[in-house]
Amino acid sequence: MEQEILRDTIYVVQSVASGAEGGVDVEMIVRQLTPIIIIVFVAVPSFIVLRLALTNLHKERMATIEKGVAPIDLKQSDSSLKYLRRGIIWAAVGLSLTIGILAGDLRRMMVFSLPFLFLGAGWIVYYYILVKKSKSSAEA
Repeated sequence: MEQEILRDTIYVVQSVASGAEGGVDVEMIVRQLTPIIIIVFVAVPSFIVLRLALTNLHKERMATIEKGVAPIDLKQSDSSLKYLRRGIIWAAVGLSLTIGILAGDLRRMMVFSLPFLFLGAGWIVYYYILVKKSKSSAEA
């Protein structure tokens, strides 16, 4: 497999260098550049966003420690919202996959998208149960 890719890459470079007309297989070039494009446009921005989020979380924790508030208290007050956030994200992923599959008329592939949708719905339901439970315990 690697030898074929190397051979194809050398062929493309030689074809482009020699200026041969019709010697360049565009589909092969796109196939070889796809992993690089995915890494550049998906993995790198994801890493940057994650790094910024962790840096901001660290700054936030340091600021709360300087004010004399334990960082655990800050995290506990936000604990119920994380379930809603997870639910919305998973439901959106599942819904987008489902719509994409329906648009492509690949109904048999629904088995791969529906678990994400129902996982998100489950997290949202759990959030509302948790909120209701916390309100009833606060009233008692």
